[in-house]
Amino acid sequence: MIRDIVGVIGNLGLETVGCLKLNCEGGEFEILQRLLDTDMIEYIDNLSVQFHNLHHASETRMNALIEAIGESHKLTYHTPFVW
Repeated sequence: MIRDIVGVIGNLGLETVGCLKLNCEGGEFEILQRLLDTDMIEYIDNLSVQFHNLHHASETRMNALIEAIGESHKLTYHTPFVW
């Protein structure tokens, strides 16, 4: 079953999320975009994301997400696709 990240956070009744770690084999793109689109990103203090290079647009999408997240969060560590 796939659940909406915004709904999951809402159902848990959390006011903030201290750290959200994403390593979901390409699903990170959609999850992060959903958090940005709904402003739920503001409720997350720290993000740890492993981006996956799945197709020719992965790097462009990753850079766009990093830039958008940078409006509310500070990038403290980044390494390009590892695997």
